[in-house]
Amino acid sequence: MSQPKSWPRAPRPSEEWQHFILSLLYVSLLPLLPLGLELWLKGTLTDQSLTLTTAIYSVTVGASSKDRLLFGVGILFAIVFSSAFGVVLKAPTPPDNTRAACFVVLTILTALNVTDRWNRHMVENEKFWDFK
Repeated sequence: MSQPKSWPRAPRPSEEWQHFILSLLYVSLLPLLPLGLELWLKGTLTDQSLTLTTAIYSVTVGASSKDRLLFGVGILFAIVFSSAFGVVLKAPTPPDNTRAACFVVLTILTALNVTDRWNRHMVENEKFWDFK
């Protein structure tokens, strides 16, 4: 009987990088998938979906953070944009700067989340999911 060949292992990112990247995929990108799909399928984003996604994204980032300030900011933005969603649904035309406010908040929360995740997974070596 022949011995199985000993093949070299393929290189892979370090554990820290794996946890960091996985956390960004699940916490930063996955909640934005509906916006990406709407833009891809319809060619535009509605104010309703943009404000609703901003509210939900705010909760996601805030609730997933261990940083008290980011948690508080996330919940505050969630309340503001949940209210804005109601206004956008009822108003015949959306309030001025609704879209800009959504994009600014999404950008700020994404940047804060990336730095939070960097510190947690790359600096403090915290696991995102432990598969062992």
